[in-house]
This record gives sequence, C-alpha cells and structure tokens, in this order.
Amino acid sequence: MTWAESELAQADLGDKRRNKRLIKIVEDLVEQPNESVTQASRDNAAMQGMYEFWANRRIKVSEIIEAHTAATIERIQKYDRILVIQDKTELDLGQRKRRKRKKKSHCGERKSAMVR
Repeated sequence: MTWAESELAQADLGDKRRNKRLIKIVEDLVEQPNESVTQASRDNAAMQGMYEFWANRRIKVSEIIEAHTAATIERIQKYDRILVIQDKTELDLGQRKRRKRKKKSHCGERKSAMVR
C-alpha cells in the first residue's frame, strides 16, 4: 500500500473511480513536489485527468481534508507527545529597489545585486 493509499483510504468522493483518481494524482504530485502539474504528471492523459478532477463539481475538498485529518489522528494516537511545528515566515520582495554593488572575489571583480 502506498502512502497516498493509506493516507486517503477513508476518502469518499461518491465514486470509486474518483477515489482512485485522487490517489493517482497525489502519488504523481508526491513523486515530484517541486514541479508544476504538467511536469509532475506521468503523461498527458494523467495531466488532463488531474485538471478534470479539480474542475469536477462533485469533488468536495472537504471530503479530501476529512480523510487526511482522520488518517493524521489515527497516526498520532500511538504517541504520548506530538510536536506541531509551524513556520509562518513570509517574504515580500515586491516593492524593493535593487542596489548594485561590486564584490571582489579571488577571480577578480564581479557585479551583483543586493535587495534592500
């Protein structure tokens, strides 16, 4: 059983085919988490299936979240203490001006930009 299968075993999207599609989508995205949907998809059919899945009005995000929540609760119940660590770091580089400065390196002088 894959991680996605066990994590989403309790998902009920109203049709077994939708449940299977959800698991395939998650497996594809987990394999390449830093890639776009088009790059993470196994092939064009999988990519099209992904887009159609998310466009389907019968798919309720709350059902997916409930399955994930239930799996998380089941998983953590075997521990006495659980650490919930959250990083709320935010970077806003939108309104910043660039200042050019020269750096010296062992290879000579080079130019770079410093954001302030």
